Amino acid sequence: MLSKRRRLGQHFLDDQYTIGKMVELAEISPEDDVLEIGTGEGSLTRELCKKGAKVASFEVDSNLFSKLTSMLHFANLKLFNADALKSNPKFDVLVANLPYSRSEEFVGWLALRKFRRAVVMLQTDFVDKLLATSGRNYRAISIIAQYVFSIRKAMIVTRSLFRPPPKVSSSIVIIQRSGPQPTEEDLHAIKYLWSFKGKTLRSAIKIISKKRVIAAEGILGLLPKRLIALRVSDLSPSEAFKVAEAIEKAS
Repeated sequence: MLSKRRRLGQHFLDDQYTIGKMVELAEISPEDDVLEIGTGEGSLTRELCKKGAKVASFEVDSNLFSKLTSMLHFANLKLFNADALKSNPKFDVLVANLPYSRSEEFVGWLALRKFRRAVVMLQTDFVDKLLATSGRNYRAISIIAQYVFSIRKAMIVTRSLFRPPPKVSSSIVIIQRSGPQPTEEDLHAIKYLWSFKGKTLRSAIKIISKKRVIAAEGILGLLPKRLIALRVSDLSPSEAFKVAEAIEKAS
């Protein structure tokens, strides 16, 4: 049977320089509301609290949480034994070192929220998917991330700096909103459209129109003709959202 730590995908960052760099990159001011996802053993939490801002830190592991409440004593800190991705906290700045199995869920969750800056530790190959503009790494999550965010890879973090070491390298990324805030329906529409990634847009829309009992001509009439001959996988993020919007309008 897997240990609880392995089930939760917990790898604790064990390097003070990297922790300090994440705090520095977050550019926190004392007036900010800071959200930390994954309190862990509290190493990053302590440094965030020292910036003087209000810090809300979420830890889903109840065993860890009980230890943290006796270890962390900061007037500007609130600890929550809860899943941040199933909550709706308000924040200006987010700092997270979350389980890599939840990376895609996290990006979708973040896309729906207002914030100024996020500094996040992610699996490097997942970051490559977020930044991909073509090829096998170009996915629905790439479209969502690039349409909504500006993402910059700040530094690579080697496996040896974690306890226990993960099987993959990690990257710290800086995420800021650069596009419109989508709705949950928008995100579902992009993922649904991407399920037809190997088809031309014309073929995909014909299939979608049959499943949704709407006229394909109604959708096609809302789109530029040059898009219709493209494969879904060749659409840019803005084009994909335009198509998703057309499908929603015709439904």
